Amino acid sequence: VAGVNWLKSAQNSDGYWGYYANDSSKLCLYHSPIVALCLCGYSDSPEVQKAVSWVETWMPYGACNDFYVLEALVAADSTAKIQITIDSILGQQQSDGGWGWWPTGYPSEDFSTGIATRSLAIAGYTGTALEKSIRWIEGNISEEGAFSKSYVKTVTTVWAVGGLSVVNSSQADSSAQKAVDFLKAHQNSDGGWYNII
Repeated sequence: VAGVNWLKSAQNSDGYWGYYANDSSKLCLYHSPIVALCLCGYSDSPEVQKAVSWVETWMPYGACNDFYVLEALVAADSTAKIQITIDSILGQQQSDGGWGWWPTGYPSEDFSTGIATRSLAIAGYTGTALEKSIRWIEGNISEEGAFSKSYVKTVTTVWAVGGLSVVNSSQADSSAQKAVDFLKAHQNSDGGWYNII
């Protein structure tokens, strides 16, 4: 309850949030405040509706922001911009099946591909782009279960699991389990993880 009350009190008059109270609204906060409020049962609240309206003025953004915002739009059951955001994400997919941080000039990378895969699946998309992204993820997970293209193996592996876990396929389930096993094997004694393993 305290967290919800803080989010409500820190929301700017334009409908969104900054990095801290009284900071100007930032799209780079992606979906976190909206999803948090929706998970706490406030999807129909005025705060969520104002936040969604603010985000929708930016969508589709045409970059990695779309991946995050799609999940927020679905959580808030805001249908107005869901399809156009899905179309924007699909248009950013690389020929190898992955996504880069920006739509042009950036190669496919693990972080963006995991987020895009998860967002599309949560939105109910079931087309061939998901099959291609699963193949990309599978091709870039090491034998031990971590992403092999990044030295920041913890967070990128988490996003891979996040992407694979919402896709309904035995192939995705197998890869997700391998990544989960990797994370469990590298958990610290205090319960957390190092960012770089």
